[in-house]
Amino acid sequence: MSQIYHRLKATLDAATAQVPVSIKLSVAFAAVLLLGVLGMGTFAHLRARQQAVRGELATLALLSERLAGQVDAYLSTTRDLARHLALTQDVARFLATPPGQRRAETLNHWLDLQAMGGSGPSALFVMDPEGTCVASSARNFLGENFGFRPYFQEAMAGRAYSSDWFLGRVTRTPKLFSSAPVILGGRVVGVLVAQYEVQELEAAIQSFGQSRRTAVLINHLGISLAHSQATNVHHVLAPLPAAVMKDLEQSQQFLGQPLLVDPLSAEFVAAFRQVLQDGHPRTAQYRLGDQPKWGVLSRVRGQPWVVSVSVPEADLLTPAKAVWRETLTVGFLTACGAFLFALGLVRLLLRPLRTLSMAITAFGQGDPTARAPLQTHRELDQLALTFNTMANTIQNHRENLEALVLQRTQDLEKALADMKQLHGMIPICSYCKKIRDDGGSWWQLESYIQKHSEAEFSHGICPDCRTRHFPTLGPSGS
Repeated sequence: MSQIYHRLKATLDAATAQVPVSIKLSVAFAAVLLLGVLGMGTFAHLRARQQAVRGELATLALLSERLAGQVDAYLSTTRDLARHLALTQDVARFLATPPGQRRAETLNHWLDLQAMGGSGPSALFVMDPEGTCVASSARNFLGENFGFRPYFQEAMAGRAYSSDWFLGRVTRTPKLFSSAPVILGGRVVGVLVAQYEVQELEAAIQSFGQSRRTAVLINHLGISLAHSQATNVHHVLAPLPAAVMKDLEQSQQFLGQPLLVDPLSAEFVAAFRQVLQDGHPRTAQYRLGDQPKWGVLSRVRGQPWVVSVSVPEADLLTPAKAVWRETLTVGFLTACGAFLFALGLVRLLLRPLRTLSMAITAFGQGDPTARAPLQTHRELDQLALTFNTMANTIQNHRENLEALVLQRTQDLEKALADMKQLHGMIPICSYCKKIRDDGGSWWQLESYIQKHSEAEFSHGICPDCRTRHFPTLGPSGS
């Protein structure tokens, strides 16, 4: 790791070696400012994201509860009418009459009047114990057998029943059925059924599934009964067990239509099962295929159904993304402005240093008079004064050194000249030994040597001269 760091540092140093200091400082200033802006932008983005999620989920929860309330309010109108009409004596007497003696038109007309009474059913019909429709406000139901339907089987067992979502066998459109047993003499003699259209519920689902939102009504098996996207109707959340599929085939609830499995992640399925179990709304963050989504699921009170209102995560986070885009734009513009500002400021601050650098360069290249001018910056003035003092000291030493070298050179030249004279041809008298100089004057030998050299003389007498000139004194030392 250390080697990698040193290699990267060496590469960076080599790459930036020729970059001016002003550029480096400007880039550093702009980078620091950009990091600050990005840091603030990141915080703002996360906060905007949190607020967007919280706000949208609150909206989805409200819509989900309202949709579940609308569905429940609609279903509540379908639960009591069949039970009330099943208690009438006209229906019981009609079913107790032998088939050949029944006056079907009279009961059909009576059912027409009940269906038109504003109570909500689109059709009312009466079935005998075998499940055959023997009277109906919708004449196309007559003679059809509905014994395979759960609502008939539940009513024959003596229980009033509100059905699940069914596709009508005759109309092949979705319907709801409310059934009640017709009892005479303590036994069930037939079933009265009220049929309700679901266009109102489908319209409600459609209205809640706007602005990129998706609204779904799901039954207890996980089958989508109504969907704001029509192509997703009768899809399932997860594959159904074989036994459930067999029951659906027998009851012909969806008339054999294929039940496609939606590519939902497990989070949505788990939330659906929890809501169905305890009735409490749930928030789910899940995926539909490759698309992340957020949704809120709510239970329909009077029926084992769940409604879901969801929105793609991309739409939910649009405000946060807008904040991030604005942050990047502001950060880029701020960094560019900071770079230009720092570049101008650094160049202004470095101008005295460049002047000082030019003075040092000139002095180093041989200009002894080069000096740094004083600026308006205290620290740089101190540096300039230090350089000028150093330059003055060097110049003084240089001048003194030059004078000393000149003096020593002159002395040496004189000495060499004198030595040259002593080593040349010296005219000397062969008798008195005086020496003639260049001017023609004669000098005693010792005077001439003292003048032309640094030699000093002391006088004495040699033994030969002593004997010759002073014979009476005797030899030296006597």
